[in-house]
Amino acid sequence: MLQEITNGETSLYEVEDINRAMEIWEVTHYRKPFGVKQAGIEFYNSGHILGSASIKITVGGKSIIFSGDLGNVPSPLVKDTEYTEKADYAVIESAYGGRIHEPVNERTSVLEDIIEDTVKAKGTLLIPAFAMERTQQLLFELNMLIEEGRIPRVPIFIDSPLAIRLTQIYQKYSRDKEFFDQEAIETAKKGDQIFNFPGLRFTLTTEESKEINNVPPPKVVIAGSGMSHGGRILHHEIRYLPDPNSTFLIVGFQTEGSLGRRILDGVGEIKIMGEKVPVRCRVKAIGAYSAHADQPLLLNWIRFMSASLKKVFVVQGEKEQSSLLAQKIVDEFAVEAEIPKTGEEQEL
Repeated sequence: MLQEITNGETSLYEVEDINRAMEIWEVTHYRKPFGVKQAGIEFYNSGHILGSASIKITVGGKSIIFSGDLGNVPSPLVKDTEYTEKADYAVIESAYGGRIHEPVNERTSVLEDIIEDTVKAKGTLLIPAFAMERTQQLLFELNMLIEEGRIPRVPIFIDSPLAIRLTQIYQKYSRDKEFFDQEAIETAKKGDQIFNFPGLRFTLTTEESKEINNVPPPKVVIAGSGMSHGGRILHHEIRYLPDPNSTFLIVGFQTEGSLGRRILDGVGEIKIMGEKVPVRCRVKAIGAYSAHADQPLLLNWIRFMSASLKKVFVVQGEKEQSSLLAQKIVDEFAVEAEIPKTGEEQEL
């Protein structure tokens, strides 16, 4: 059902559609094939976030696999990306199709340095973070840094109701071998509350969120939304972006045109809720915290099935990123790669 929304555009569905979809929801598992009419379907762990999957569909002897979001492996929490060795066609995401992240094993040290520098300056470390996976990754590594005595114990706030509720779900599955990395499971088995440590505060209510302002720096505030499109992060940005002692840390993909992207690109002033806000704080980014695979990992996903592929469709990325990945696929695997247009139909 199409529904008109405030900016004159139309949404593809509304709450009633979601409720109807939930009524027919069924649970399945990775690598457990099942059928829907003439189609055979199999899910592979894409290593992106808890429960994320690539989907392989086989009809009439031809198969196509949709990558979904592929993970930036190795992840400290979820299991690594699973691969398939055979498919006729592939549809692959390209959020970081032309980029290479910093080494994953270096990101914790970079985070440690940024926290130490901000604490020394008696500032606030402000981190816009996606509620699912990114926030939990940060909690896991902050827990480690604190337990190992590598960073000072300062107040750390998770100021996102959605992130708080999702963290509870992560905690629920923290010993489930189907979803969680073995190292994280072993840590949880030792009795370590990997999403809870001294100084951590979950601010669920609006009143609790407002009280963060009364806590003097140094402190760390993690809030949504991840690209600063909305949410509680905006209120903190108004307060702390003008502070030269504070730090604004980007740990996730910032789409072109987003407020987070503009700050990352170095604008001197932004407008939030009609208010002009100067950007005087330090602006940092750690690309290795992205939950998205970079170009080498995307190519590795293709590599496993390259011998059988007839064609690859490159989607879900800015034009430049999609183009760079498509060309790389052609160069490395001699497989046709195309960037489809919106609404375009393809006959396989």
